[in-house]
Amino acid sequence: MEVRADGDEFSADAPAGHLGTAASIVLRLAALAAAAGPADELPGRSRAQLLTELLVAPEKQAQELAPRARALGLPIDDWHVVLRLEPVMDEGPERYALLDTLASRTARAARELVGPSWNGAIAGDALVVVRSRPRDPGRAGPREAVRDAARLMERVRPAGARLRCGVSTAHQGLLGLRTCASEARTALRRSSAPLATYDLAGLDRMLEEWYASDAAQQAVRDLLQPVLDLGGERARHLLAILRAYLDHHGSPARAAEEVHLHRNAVSRNIRRIETLLQADLDDPQQRLALQLACRAAGA
Repeated sequence: MEVRADGDEFSADAPAGHLGTAASIVLRLAALAAAAGPADELPGRSRAQLLTELLVAPEKQAQELAPRARALGLPIDDWHVVLRLEPVMDEGPERYALLDTLASRTARAARELVGPSWNGAIAGDALVVVRSRPRDPGRAGPREAVRDAARLMERVRPAGARLRCGVSTAHQGLLGLRTCASEARTALRRSSAPLATYDLAGLDRMLEEWYASDAAQQAVRDLLQPVLDLGGERARHLLAILRAYLDHHGSPARAAEEVHLHRNAVSRNIRRIETLLQADLDDPQQRLALQLACRAAGA
């Protein structure tokens, strides 16, 4: 496979399938690391890769990586606010190509707008920008992050592309960093706005803290796995219908208003979900468990 470089941007004629996906991820990390500094700065490259591992690895593995992160200069013990930037388009080669461009553009813009207190990483199909400070930024931290996010989106958005950004609250340390990343993701799932902020109060915050544990994540997967196995947009669509239906106390009409479907379509999909999950939505305990699972999973 031939890799081509144009400044901070990398491209290649990647093969199809899993190898092509892996190659795309490597190219995105290379673009991010190259934009973070000169090519001979190995620690700068390694930080981007390690930050990705810290965000997506199981909690125990992430804690084992902490000493290496400190040695490479990642300020994981500081206070963090996370911005999560996602292209508004379906999964596919075009989305990955847009994310490639977004990674390198954001790296350069973040240095200019935020300064050296930022780090970037690829997390799934999104770009995560972490802003770290040695002291608690208080309520001003997320407000500043929202302003920075708006400026970043304006600077890095490719012509004709649509982006969304979720902004977390501030948390300290490695586990706080992972919580920030989860909050930024949840902010996007809870709102249709281009720039969404995490709500500090209410049930969502308690669920985030609960869902941060590996045991809770496994419990949610066990409950929702038959729907999750459908994959991609179909799974997200069904989980959104289920959550709306449960949030509106089993009313197909009110759920239909939220998800922009006819009430009969909601009823049909709910029957399908019940079959897939082998669930009885007339059972209060099953309803509550599934409602919490949908919220925790960001449906």
